[in-house]
Amino acid sequence: MSERITRQIMLLSLIVVIIPMLLFPERLGTGLAKASMLHIFYELVFYGFVLYLLNRRTTLLQLVQACGLCLIYRLAVGVAFGLLIAIAYSMNLKVSVTLGVTSYLPAILLHVAVAPFVLWPALKDMYAPVQRKIVPPSSGTESTVSGSGTTTFVASTSHTTQPRPTTQADRFVGVAGAGSFEGTLASSEDGFSQATKYIGGDGSVQIAAVVDDEGLLLGHFQRGNWIAEDWAPLALQLSSVNNSVLGRAGWTELDRISITGQTNRIIIAGDKSYRLLVVAEQTADDILNIRINQGIEIIRKYIAQRFGTPSPELMENAYVRSTQ
Repeated sequence: MSERITRQIMLLSLIVVIIPMLLFPERLGTGLAKASMLHIFYELVFYGFVLYLLNRRTTLLQLVQACGLCLIYRLAVGVAFGLLIAIAYSMNLKVSVTLGVTSYLPAILLHVAVAPFVLWPALKDMYAPVQRKIVPPSSGTESTVSGSGTTTFVASTSHTTQPRPTTQADRFVGVAGAGSFEGTLASSEDGFSQATKYIGGDGSVQIAAVVDDEGLLLGHFQRGNWIAEDWAPLALQLSSVNNSVLGRAGWTELDRISITGQTNRIIIAGDKSYRLLVVAEQTADDILNIRINQGIEIIRKYIAQRFGTPSPELMENAYVRSTQ
C-alpha cells in the first residue's frame, strides 16, 4: 500500500472519529445497543454488499477477506473513539471503549457506513489479480540459450496493459496470394479457440491465448482470475526483447521462448503472423509441451485451410482499409 493511500486512510479515519465526538453524549433518538453476534453478521453482510457493488469481479474469498478487514477497521475506530471520549469527558476507560465499540449507536452506525469506502483505495490492491502486476522484463537475472532456438529467462517483471480496439476480428482480415483473407471473429473463432481450449485442458495452464502481430486476442482460454486480455500484449513484447538481445549474436527468429518464475512459467511460440502465449504453473511437465505443439499445429492448419498463408503486411493493409 502506497504512502499516499495510507495518509488518506488515516485522515479519513480521524474525521470519522471526531464527527461523533461533536454529538456525544446525544443519542439522536437511539438507545444504547448491546453486543450481539447477529449484529456483527448484519454488519458483515452490509460490507459484502457494498464491496461487491464496488467490484463485481471479486471472488468469494477476496470478499470474505475484505469484509473481515472492514470489521477490524470499524472496531479499531470504535476503540479510538472510546479513548478520546474517556479523555474528553473523564469517563471510565472500560465504559467509554464499550460505548465506542458496541453501544453508542450514532458513532457505530457512522463507522459501519463509512468503513468500506474509507478502506476501498487499499482494498483495490487486494482485488487486483496477481498477473496484472507482471510485465515483460527489460533485463533478466539469468539467461541461457539452447541449440534448438529456445531462450529461458528467470526475471522479476512488471506490466502495463495496452488498450485494445473495439473489435478483435478486424486484426485478422487480409488478402493472401490469389485468394482472399476475409473473416470475422465469429467465423474464425472456432479454430483459434479449439487450439487454446485444447492446451487449457492441461490442469496447470492458467492462460492460453492466440494473438496477432500487434498483440490483440484472436482466441483464448483462461482459468480462475487470470485475464488473457491483460497478458496478450506480452507475447510480442517478450519476443521483441529476446530477438533484439540474441540478434546481436546472429540468432534469427526464435521458435519458442520460455520464462520461468518462482511459481509460474510463460511460454511463447508461433511465427510473424501470430503468437501463442501460454501461462502455466511451474509444475507443468512434458505433457504440456506436447499439447502446445499440437495446439500450434491446429492453428497452422486452420489458418492455411481457411485463409491461405497471409503475410503480416497484407493483414495490416487489409485492416487499415477495413477501418476507413
